[in-house]
Amino acid sequence: MNYPQGCKPIHHNVPQLKATLIDAQIEVDIWGRGTGKTTRGTNWLKSRADLMPRSGGAIVGYTYTNLLTKLLPNIIRELESFGLIEGIHFWVNRFPDKKFRIPKSIRPIKSSKNTIFWWNGANTQILSTKTLNNGMDSDYFWFDEARFFKHQLVREILPANRGNDMHFGHLSQHHSVLFTSDRPRGAEQKWLENYEEQYDEQRCELILQIAIRVSQLEYQLETEHLSNRKEQQVKALIKQYSAELNELRRKTVYFSTASTLDNVHVLGIDAIQNLKKLLSPLDYMISVLNEIIHKKAGGFYGLLDEERHYYVAEKDSFIMNLDLQGKTIFDVKKDCRWDSDLQKGKPLQISCDANIAISTMSICQPRKVDGVECDGPINAMHVEYPKKISDLVKKFHAYYKPHQISNNQIDFWYDHTFVAEDASREISFADEYQSELEKLGWKVRMHYIGKAPHHDAVYYLYAHMFSERDERLPAYRSNRVNCEDLNISMESCGAKLGKKGFNKDKSGEKNWKTRPQVHEPHYTEALDTYLVGKYLKKISGEKEYEHYDLN
Repeated sequence: MNYPQGCKPIHHNVPQLKATLIDAQIEVDIWGRGTGKTTRGTNWLKSRADLMPRSGGAIVGYTYTNLLTKLLPNIIRELESFGLIEGIHFWVNRFPDKKFRIPKSIRPIKSSKNTIFWWNGANTQILSTKTLNNGMDSDYFWFDEARFFKHQLVREILPANRGNDMHFGHLSQHHSVLFTSDRPRGAEQKWLENYEEQYDEQRCELILQIAIRVSQLEYQLETEHLSNRKEQQVKALIKQYSAELNELRRKTVYFSTASTLDNVHVLGIDAIQNLKKLLSPLDYMISVLNEIIHKKAGGFYGLLDEERHYYVAEKDSFIMNLDLQGKTIFDVKKDCRWDSDLQKGKPLQISCDANIAISTMSICQPRKVDGVECDGPINAMHVEYPKKISDLVKKFHAYYKPHQISNNQIDFWYDHTFVAEDASREISFADEYQSELEKLGWKVRMHYIGKAPHHDAVYYLYAHMFSERDERLPAYRSNRVNCEDLNISMESCGAKLGKKGFNKDKSGEKNWKTRPQVHEPHYTEALDTYLVGKYLKKISGEKEYEHYDLN
């Protein structure tokens, strides 16, 4: 097919096309990884800006980190793929140039921060759940990564989807809501799947067929040389069908599920095969195949609970005051000043795992989370071959350099595997980490924990911490955003029963040349070293853990 000069085809998969054509007032897209949720969301935003000049909407995410460093850059790329140009058709984090004489929004925005401004005076604010004000008026909402939202919070936010009825009340897109997410996991996230009960499949199929007919008629107008009479007849039909569509879409719920396989034409089969190698079987079935599977407690860290043990800790005041004027969103670099769980004036607790394929680092601090005394990772990072320990230390330093002002001490925890030297190394891993950190101005206090204990003891230490029933130990908590790879590594780690008790299943580490290692147990080994070194002695020697009630 020959396309007009400057135009290029845009591919949409079947789930994206159906959602776009149905365009229900409430849309719930539970789609697997790589299925095109951001593409759908961007198209949804653009259509609202097109239809409602000078309107105001919002993208709501559970963290600013994901919004600013992941979602927004992808939205910008998608808009550019549609042929829109930043600085002409839309503006991010800055007001439109006055020379364009863009009309002001119906409810003007005082600050340009975290806002997309459109060519026709519309705007879309980018909000986290903490900064959203339920007293604000909005014309539409897009909830990104919706499964992480508490249902009660969503119910509190939705009343802000109000106002401007005198301007847009005749449109079904006004007060519309889009939920995009991968498959919910656990009872706390079940509310999102409950929208399926409100899904009227026959009504949505009728909308789809009428929308297809309208598209056919519009294509006819553009491509055929029609007589004046025929042209007027086609336009009248489009007007009639469009009015019917508008009424049918009102208060309609469209519930859509899709797997990554639905986007195979864009991703390619190799990308999907790589995901299968990279992810655990459980994560692959949920995130890629989009199957409804509830996590079993059979893994090495089987009592780890996403709702109970993960949390979000962002310093919204700092993020909101970032100076983004004159910068693109691609310049945003996160550091420890974004984190509200970092304990100023207190040392960082570091433990690592090192091998040829990947070097991992766990950063912990004892702290309170929601009033609970706890310990566990506030951050985790890694480098892969051919990068080395020095690269990982530089990565750590770049993130935590601002913390040096309040406390430049590090407690470094290591076991016997970091002491051994061989012909291939001039110094031990422990000495290398200490040397590299001290070069960058950190004072390092070394904690040698001796020989690493058998996995059985490690297993029951975590059982104590996860259950929160032992007063001798703090509760376990992990930063959901900063420790994403570590969290997945723990969730994916299998268990095998050996002669001495439970062992980790580390079989995936053997094929490191062909199998991605980031979600293998390497990360868990790093974290284990610190928690074992600090807390195992509190329950060891009593044999109590061998009979610990895990229920």
